[in-house]
Amino acid sequence: MKKFLKIVMFLTLSTFSFAKWEVDRDYNMIFTYSVKSEPNQKGVLYIRKGSYDDILDYYSLYILTDKYPAFTEKIDEDKTMQKTKVELVTEHPIEFERIGLINIYKPNEIFILLIDDEMEVFKRSKTLKVIYKDRNLSSCYMEFDITELEKAIKEIKIKKLPLMN
Repeated sequence: MKKFLKIVMFLTLSTFSFAKWEVDRDYNMIFTYSVKSEPNQKGVLYIRKGSYDDILDYYSLYILTDKYPAFTEKIDEDKTMQKTKVELVTEHPIEFERIGLINIYKPNEIFILLIDDEMEVFKRSKTLKVIYKDRNLSSCYMEFDITELEKAIKEIKIKKLPLMN
């Protein structure tokens, strides 16, 4: 009976420590919800891991905003995609400013690509703050609790893409 209680206790505690991240098996991604935002809105951070011929590992980040689509600039080469500036801030002194891509048919979804070395900073972080401008050029942010990110990433399979010659 004691052994059974220990097993139940272990499973309960391990579930609580991993509860911030959920796995979407249909799309092979992990996701978590925002814990803070300005202006007040709900946000979701999705992460997918990929690899180009096992040479370069990368991470696709999808930030879904609830109410405030990002300010975008047109991309001349592509009529359906637009770009926006996004700051990714952790408690570490390293900050990333990236160009996020937005499909005009999904204006509440910001797509950002990071390479493996950049993701190492996030794996050692507890929070991720995503800062962007909305359509009125007002500053918006969403904050995510990303503790145990490295453990959560191990739950998803790597999507492999061949290098183009």
